[in-house]
Amino acid sequence: MTPVISVVLLLSLMVYPPGATGAPTDKSMDVSEIIKKANAGIKTPLIHGDIVPNLNRNADPCVTKGCLWPKTGSYVNVPFIIGPQYSTAERNFITNSLLTFHKSTCIRFVPRTTQQDYLSFFSGNG
Repeated sequence: MTPVISVVLLLSLMVYPPGATGAPTDKSMDVSEIIKKANAGIKTPLIHGDIVPNLNRNADPCVTKGCLWPKTGSYVNVPFIIGPQYSTAERNFITNSLLTFHKSTCIRFVPRTTQQDYLSFFSGNG
């Protein structure tokens, strides 16, 4: 395919997004407004415009083969360590990323003390 045809094809895809049936009626609408308009009247609004949220927990209840990480109360504590080669800012970024799981899962990442099994973040190849 020649570069000119590739560019024309790319530009034509940008005019009508996938699933569009015609030109937008209001060109001043941004993506957020389009998603909001598409979700109007829907019982379960879509996330990011095209994802139906799963309102049921989908975690493996550990009934068939046992849990890989022990459960304490209603939480699964997963110990972790972060290698010393990371800066304080990088270590904070990793830790804050792990903490985001606390909002939507039963997983709780905890700093390792003496646990035999744990996650280890280190800088390496591969």
